[in-house]
Amino acid sequence: MPALSESMKVNLGIWQQLTRLIIGGIVVALVVGVGYWYVPLRQQNQRLREDNYRLKLEVQKLEDSVREREKYVNDLKNDPRTIERMARSKLGLSRTGETVFYFETAPVRTNAFVPVLR
Repeated sequence: MPALSESMKVNLGIWQQLTRLIIGGIVVALVVGVGYWYVPLRQQNQRLREDNYRLKLEVQKLEDSVREREKYVNDLKNDPRTIERMARSKLGLSRTGETVFYFETAPVRTNAFVPVLR
């Protein structure tokens, strides 16, 4: 294809500049539109990630609690010392011939007299 000579180039003047300006405006509008569409999705994604992390921690705590309770139930089923300890503490039972001592705490005095030194 032959190169265009100076005489073959047509100067469209203001129309060429307006066309470039409109195309540039359309590109800018597309970029801004994608940005407005993307930002809320990004914020929602961040919230969902935070919720996911919080729920994983909660699941971990609940799983730990389940393991502790399963161990407690297993001990109650299979360990006679645990059963004896529970019978003593919860039910107040004792072996025959054993003497049990119960200690009471002293009452707290709330309106005690405090002398004022002058």
